[in-house]
Amino acid sequence: MKLRALLQTSLHWSRRQADTFICEQGVSVDGIKIFIPGLDVDPARQAIRINQKKIKPAGEHVYIIFHKPINLICSHRRQGSTRTIFHLLPDNFRVLRFAGRLDKNSRGLVILSTDGHFLQYLSRPEYGFRRLYLVTVKGNLDINRLKQYSRNGWQDDSDRFQPFSYRIISQTHHLTQLEIVLTEGKKREIRRLVQKLGARVSDLLKTEHGPVKLGQLPETSWEHIPKNIITSIFKIDSRKGLNKKG
Repeated sequence: MKLRALLQTSLHWSRRQADTFICEQGVSVDGIKIFIPGLDVDPARQAIRINQKKIKPAGEHVYIIFHKPINLICSHRRQGSTRTIFHLLPDNFRVLRFAGRLDKNSRGLVILSTDGHFLQYLSRPEYGFRRLYLVTVKGNLDINRLKQYSRNGWQDDSDRFQPFSYRIISQTHHLTQLEIVLTEGKKREIRRLVQKLGARVSDLLKTEHGPVKLGQLPETSWEHIPKNIITSIFKIDSRKGLNKKG
């Protein structure tokens, strides 16, 4: 795990607190002062100390899902008057990190955990975890180009986006409801796609990320992810080259 993550989970620090402390004061790792927050460390095999006090990893990892409403951001830091999702979560969850983020105007499934490797598995596109969104679009959506982009991928400025799948749920002259499935999920990908197709997103709801599903969880509520779902996420082809740690 990352050195900053160890301090976050063990000492209940924010990412900013951990980064600042490591960069300014350093942390002893096997007797060597380290000033790199992103360094990979193994607290089970290495002696990690602050002021001679050994830092031990926290107990069991925390894995939760949260049903994010609109007008909140997925961040540890408030942006102006815009609140973060942590205003609606217990104080001890402020150390949790995300697998993907939803922007201020999007709602639905957000996955949070203290387990960086779990989040890494979910986030990296080579593992192919599908992200499912229900999208309401206003305007004249160019269906022909939508088909083309879904098969071949598409480009926006210097950003290249991968092929995706979709299903039209309903359509009128100026309103389309569709289901979109991504395997990469770059920042604001769906909104940029819809804009490029001549329309705009009026509602975006994320409902699935791999085997993790929003289900009937009420808006603004959270719940622990079942252990069998967590286990299934790590059951991937060993040829991918990552092993679960900590």
